[in-house]
Amino acid sequence: MTIRLVCFLAICSAILLANANEWKKSTARDRMVCALMLVPALYLGFLYVTQLSGPNLNDIVHAIFAEPAKRIVESVKLPS
Repeated sequence: MTIRLVCFLAICSAILLANANEWKKSTARDRMVCALMLVPALYLGFLYVTQLSGPNLNDIVHAIFAEPAKRIVESVKLPS
C-alpha cells in the first residue's frame, strides 16, 4: 500500500506542478471545472491506493446509460 500511495502522490504532484501557472491565471469558473474533473481521478486513485473493489467509472457510466442506450438501439432496429 505504501508504494501505491507514493506512486499516486507523485503523479498528483506532477500534474499539479505542471498546471500551477495556468491555475493562477484561471477564472473561478475554470477552477470549478478543473476541480470537478479531479473528483473522479481522486476517487479512482483512492480505490487504487486502498485496493478496494468499489464501483469503477465504467460501472457508473453503464448504470446511467445502459437503459437509454438499449431503447435507442431498439428504436432504430429494422423489423425482421
